[in-house]
Amino acid sequence: MKKFLSVIATMLTLTLMMSTVAFAANDTDDSVVYNGRSFKATELSQETLDWLEWYNGLSDDLKEMVSHEPLELASPTPCTTTTTVDATALDIDIPMPLETSLLPTSGYEPVYNPDYWNKDENIRRANCYAYAMDVLKTTEGKLQPGDPSGKRYTSLTKSAIEKAVKADGPYLGSGREITNSSKNATPGKNQYKVALVIAPNSDYHWYVQNRDGYWSHKQGYLKVSNVDASGKKITDPQSCDRNYGSGLNYSTFCGYYLVKYTNR
Repeated sequence: MKKFLSVIATMLTLTLMMSTVAFAANDTDDSVVYNGRSFKATELSQETLDWLEWYNGLSDDLKEMVSHEPLELASPTPCTTTTTVDATALDIDIPMPLETSLLPTSGYEPVYNPDYWNKDENIRRANCYAYAMDVLKTTEGKLQPGDPSGKRYTSLTKSAIEKAVKADGPYLGSGREITNSSKNATPGKNQYKVALVIAPNSDYHWYVQNRDGYWSHKQGYLKVSNVDASGKKITDPQSCDRNYGSGLNYSTFCGYYLVKYTNR
């Protein structure tokens, strides 16, 4: 009888061990979901998993604001192509800014025209990057730095994004040239100024100076705006309120850049 009970106990122990191993294997192979697509957690870096945990914890409204997408989560058929189009090449006379606190302008800046960008057929064809480059995608989606050139950024850092954006230049609309700039530099002919900021480990964001001297931006799929997180008009993206909460605090100011239309 004792021998029989010992055999039963051994079998139960082995069964429990096998179940534990199977559970661990299944746990290791757990899938994670991003925008309706499923990924194996074991095939993603810890950096991407951490970002995905943060992103999936956001409300739907906040998810709409985010432009960054880790390369590992990119669609196998990217929603971005080289067939972007000029969006606001408007020839409108805009009075030069009178406010002395505004940064220098050239008169070639994109016009602040929220009605155009916020149209139903346009609003999901541009995020902050497309808006800053003054282009619209031909399809819905958030334009990622490096996708038009096939040299997408691989990390959420200034150097990686800057390199990708400069490579994109010839593929954006009718052609762009992106160079580093200083705050008080005056743009030249066919040039205007943009600025890059980063919410560490979460998102990047771009601002663009308009022809009236103020700055505007487009957060992901949200509407174009010329006010900061406190609702104040933006005179300088470096000093404006960039903290939107829930990890969307764009505390890292990366610098100013000049965008030049190369084929106008």
